[in-house]
Amino acid sequence: MFSSFLTIGQQVLILFLLIGVGFALGKLHVMDAQFSRSLSNLVLTLVVPCITIVSFQRPLEQESLSQFGTIMAISVVVHALNMLLAHGILRKKDELQPLLQFSVVFSNCAFMAYPLLTALLGASGVFLGSAYVAVFNVLTWTYGVVLMTGDRRQLSIKKAVLNPGVLGVVIGLALYLLQISLPTVILSPMQYISNLNTPLPMLIVGYQLSQVDLRHTLRSVRCWLSMVLRLVVVPLLTLGICLLIGTAPSVTLAVVITSSAPAAAALSMYAARFGKDTEFASSIVSTHTLFSALTMPLIVTLAQYLLHN
Repeated sequence: MFSSFLTIGQQVLILFLLIGVGFALGKLHVMDAQFSRSLSNLVLTLVVPCITIVSFQRPLEQESLSQFGTIMAISVVVHALNMLLAHGILRKKDELQPLLQFSVVFSNCAFMAYPLLTALLGASGVFLGSAYVAVFNVLTWTYGVVLMTGDRRQLSIKKAVLNPGVLGVVIGLALYLLQISLPTVILSPMQYISNLNTPLPMLIVGYQLSQVDLRHTLRSVRCWLSMVLRLVVVPLLTLGICLLIGTAPSVTLAVVITSSAPAAAALSMYAARFGKDTEFASSIVSTHTLFSALTMPLIVTLAQYLLHN
């Protein structure tokens, strides 16, 4: 178990060293807010769809397809439980409530989880993890928008379906089911772009860390509560569900890794888009990310231990 912790911890440490580079670039003013937003858009609109489509370029296997469907179903259940936890525990109604609830419901399942999924499960990890990310994308554009605005009229089914994250899964899944192999001249550039999925998101997170004062967040009891829920309670519940229904080890690890990630980086972007406290939102994301350096290795190691004993 200790060797597993060291292996996972090493992968997380690599991610945090990249975050450290982003932090330094922010402090040295080499990277600014506009550049960070541009990188975020690049990752969300190009890199994530590319890595998803590339991960679907694989032989059609009944077991893999079944696992993909299982993860999608579990993801819906997990997000529903997250909503119940967020609304049941973080009940104080003020301008910060939507930000705190959003941080509990949605994890950084693409930015933080994809690199770890790749390291531990290879290309199949991204394939399985994309099922969780697809559910995440649909819910952020529906429930997430209503949560942040308090207005159901802001709900857009079109945006929920026609966003890059979901489109990447739809295109990749169609190619996978039809067993259409992309020609090398198209696949190779997409693979090069996919390789940006680890460094760019970590630079963005590092920059965000360099721009916020974490003391305000750390003095808030509700922020600590949101961290405990997001980084400990939610992944343990997810692990419990997987063990209870007896999912395959690769399915369990994929779901646990994606659900154990810190608060979604989308929180900062949604806060800016809908006129919320962007500094507080960035502080939540940054604080969660820092503490996830300890919780993610512990949670994933526990999952591996229980799966093999």
